[in-house]
Amino acid sequence: MRAANLFGTITLGVAILALSGCGLHKGACGSDKAKTLVTKAIGDEVDKAVPTKIQSETPAPPQPVAIKPLSVNADPNAPAPDVTPAVVPPPPPAPPVAHSAIRRLIDGIVVTIDDIRTNGSVGGKTACSASVSLRFPVAVLNAADAERRTANQSSLSELADAGQIDAHGDTYVAQVNYNVQETDDKSKLFTEVEKFNKLYDFAAEVVTANLIRPLVDTAQAANRTTQAAATAAQTELKAANLNAAKTNLQLAVQTINAVWQSIDPPVKQRLLPLQKAWWKQAVAQCKVDAAGTSTDPMVVAANEAECQAKANQQRASWLGQFRGAGGQGEAQNAPGQGAQGQGALGQSGGQSGGQPIPGF
Repeated sequence: MRAANLFGTITLGVAILALSGCGLHKGACGSDKAKTLVTKAIGDEVDKAVPTKIQSETPAPPQPVAIKPLSVNADPNAPAPDVTPAVVPPPPPAPPVAHSAIRRLIDGIVVTIDDIRTNGSVGGKTACSASVSLRFPVAVLNAADAERRTANQSSLSELADAGQIDAHGDTYVAQVNYNVQETDDKSKLFTEVEKFNKLYDFAAEVVTANLIRPLVDTAQAANRTTQAAATAAQTELKAANLNAAKTNLQLAVQTINAVWQSIDPPVKQRLLPLQKAWWKQAVAQCKVDAAGTSTDPMVVAANEAECQAKANQQRASWLGQFRGAGGQGEAQNAPGQGAQGQGALGQSGGQSGGQPIPGF
């Protein structure tokens, strides 16, 4: 039986070691040099897997949030406003995990290779298999289990069972397949370990669980900060849109009042029933239309005000035909309306001097 700490660097699951003396002896799969290279190869496979796991298990960093202007019931034929959306920048991301921290945890794992078997040789390459045990520091295992509970992940025991890995206290055992081969001049030994093995994956999960919590906490905090800033900016924009809609409505009311005042009193008297009917119908229609645009009260209010502004503008245009009619003008149907001339909105608030207030 042989125990060793994981160390060294390999490429693509291949470890290379210079040979001295006569090279490999019979039973090459179990030679000390082969065991050393297998230990290196396993460590490197875990090393390569950890950054990928950290990336996949860390919440995505928040992206800049563009706060676009809200749509309201404006004239569909009008050009879209040229407005550059406000952008809420995300907080800086958490610094990446240092490779030295990953290696420090990997190097603390003790590897034992035994029950070595030679499965045959082809072209100078010898196929081998062995029982590989990984013994972890108890503190590392406890920290990994605690983190996995926090993340609502399976326990290490359940993870080992799923990978058909034998667990014995702080030690986890599984079969690993590998090949060994000398160079033709017998100066170097190559060892290849299988690239996908549940034992490597288990070790990478343990290492990842010991390193990921600061990254998760930072990412979650960043997401909360960005969302809060975006919500505040959106609320501010909705308030600005509501104020703009109210301003548009006030201007439309001023316009329709001016048109109304320019109409001769006899014509006003004749238009009064139409104006009242128009006002009631259009007020109700705008309220219904706005209610269906959003569940946000500020958005609904802005849409309702914009609808009312548009209706007043249309009604003012329609009333313009009666200016200076001297009592002789005939009421024409408002565009898109029936014979009653109910085309747009008026204003609540009663009458002044026997005359309706035509705007909202």
